[in-house]
Amino acid sequence: MPRIELNAPVTVCYTLAAVAATVLPVQGKLAIHGPIRPWDGDFLISLMTWTLAHGGMTHLLSNFVVILLTGPLLEDRFGSFRMLAILVTASVSVGLAQCVLDPRGALIGASGTVFCLIMLTAMLAGRSGTIPVTVLLVAALYLGREVMALFADDGISQTAHILGGVLGVVLGVVMRAGSAPAPRHPVSRRS
Repeated sequence: MPRIELNAPVTVCYTLAAVAATVLPVQGKLAIHGPIRPWDGDFLISLMTWTLAHGGMTHLLSNFVVILLTGPLLEDRFGSFRMLAILVTASVSVGLAQCVLDPRGALIGASGTVFCLIMLTAMLAGRSGTIPVTVLLVAALYLGREVMALFADDGISQTAHILGGVLGVVLGVVMRAGSAPAPRHPVSRRS
């Protein structure tokens, strides 16, 4: 009988924390909003927590299905510590950028992180010095849709999505350079 294995502890803990933050009445306390206040402890904590709270189960599920697909692949390839660093980098970077671009708005949800992980995963499919066609297709489909909706008044931060996607490309370039994928075809050797 197969046993259950905890294959991606950071991804799983992140998911469980997001479920708790969405179910409990704490969304407003976890949200990030500008202006940037570097000496305010609540603001600094919100840089890490705003991606946990969601506006309901549909919002949570739409984000965490993707995170649960991409996260274990990245965590397996780079380790739990680097996966945690990716999640923190996405949360802090996108949160700070959002506060600069919209200092009066508040933000919750992991959509920026989702776009970061999507683009990062697509970037890792290619070899250093190349741009995988899948990156171009993902960018055209996912990020293209966000650019088209950038000025919609729908309560969704397309800016966070775009910023997360750009961060994923940047992280992909950096991380791909330090991690060579396995060769596509076996190398034949003569004896």
